[in-house]
Amino acid sequence: MLGTLNIGAFFVLIFIAAYRLPGGMAATLTATAPIVIMLVAWAVIGERPRAAALAGAAVGVAGVALLVLRSGVAVDPIGVAASFGAVAMSSLGFVLVKRWTPPVDLLTFTAWQLVAGGLVLLPIALIVEGAPPPLDLPAIGGFLWIGLAGTLLAYVVWFRGLRRLPAGAVSLVGLLNPVSGTVVGVVLAGETFGGSQALGLLMVLAGILAGQPAVIDRLRRRGSTSDGDADLSRLQPGVGVDHPEPVHA
Repeated sequence: MLGTLNIGAFFVLIFIAAYRLPGGMAATLTATAPIVIMLVAWAVIGERPRAAALAGAAVGVAGVALLVLRSGVAVDPIGVAASFGAVAMSSLGFVLVKRWTPPVDLLTFTAWQLVAGGLVLLPIALIVEGAPPPLDLPAIGGFLWIGLAGTLLAYVVWFRGLRRLPAGAVSLVGLLNPVSGTVVGVVLAGETFGGSQALGLLMVLAGILAGQPAVIDRLRRRGSTSDGDADLSRLQPGVGVDHPEPVHA
């Protein structure tokens, strides 16, 4: 199930969306994933989303739209359906990764998901496209980069984050995808970058930071310290404990 949700179905749907929709619209639609992940996590594992995380997700989606969306975009119903389907599939799969704890390490857990997702797609690929074409050295290098760095390493890091942090905080980091794409386009392809793109980038970054519980808690503690409790300024974190608590210096 996880191999199909996170790998097989997700990659098929996200590539259909990429082929049938302009890049800006596809990025904007998939940017709704943090909100969906938070709602699914609330329903499946009882992880109630923070108001700051939901607000950050909404600001981030608006920022992505400013960053990548262009006027005169044609709406393709199949592409839109594929984009939302990819978001729904991966959101459920990511939350189930948090709920189900396998008796193996994370690398093995991720590798078997990749294998399962590939096996699900294999007969479909053979029926629809037939045998793969001959591969030259650049193509082999491209597949190795996509498979090892862009998929295996990326998923291992992503699942580790999901295990250790709230789903909402991790999902917001996915909003960096269109930001990275924009930066690469400007640096390598000479694409234009104007005021609306700059505002969108700032909104995305602000939305991501707003949804991180560590940032919110730190600001809250800083606010309580500035309220006049002089003793709090002399507190230091405890050392050698799993959950550090303030102790007097």
